[in-house]
Amino acid sequence: MTIGTLVIIVLAVIVLVVVALGFGMGWSNLWSKITVYFGGGSNVDSIKQACIYACTTNANYDYCSLKRDVILQDKTKISGKTCEELSKNYPVVGLESCGAVTCAGSVSCQGNAKKCAELELGTDESKKQLICTGQKIMNADGTTAVCKFTTAANNVPAKCELIIAGDVAVACDKLDLGIVESEKPGKCVAQQGCIWS
Repeated sequence: MTIGTLVIIVLAVIVLVVVALGFGMGWSNLWSKITVYFGGGSNVDSIKQACIYACTTNANYDYCSLKRDVILQDKTKISGKTCEELSKNYPVVGLESCGAVTCAGSVSCQGNAKKCAELELGTDESKKQLICTGQKIMNADGTTAVCKFTTAANNVPAKCELIIAGDVAVACDKLDLGIVESEKPGKCVAQQGCIWS
């Protein structure tokens, strides 16, 4: 055999291996592994696009179960996360949660937080201010604010109110509950009107 024949055989074997891996692993998965190995960049946009597509087509498995590896601009890798996990726990990816797909076993903060004036402050004077100032309210510009507590004085009862116009209750699923899973239920139900289910 000549050297040219050996080179052709080696190249044919390499092509065969790449084709087999491409069909076995999926072409996008193979491509992301190759680009990482050769110093490729971020794949955040392609993962976001895949998750958005899974959401809009109601692809439950792709959105809720398919594990994805995300590579950020700084080469940080987020490994083995579903679209649901990426949307809830990794704001750096910039993926909105999907209302069209409900993942099995998924729990979240639901309902609408009460407005300041609707809060049930109870009878314990020492806790009224804490309850009032712990509530999150959406301002007209989309930012969140807390309620203001005014103590009782001169026959005027204590009250909880928002001074800025646009006292709109926050949708509970829009609350920032942080990324620590064990703390999320408590932060959710601390907002009157929200339930963890």
